[in-house]
Amino acid sequence: MASDQQSEKIIRLLEEQLTVANQQNQELTKQIESLSLTHHPSTPLRIQNGEIQIQYQYARCPM
Repeated sequence: MASDQQSEKIIRLLEEQLTVANQQNQELTKQIESLSLTHHPSTPLRIQNGEIQIQYQYARCPM
């Protein structure tokens, strides 16, 4: 019985931590989206389908 109560308590704590982490992720995603929208279009930072993508373009140096 005590083991079941401990397990339930651990599950509740993990659920609370997950909720907080999800909220933090949503806030960070909003911040990144606003940064990617306010910066120059050539900024390599993009968010597509909820994923952060960094695109690099390399310039060729004349020899």
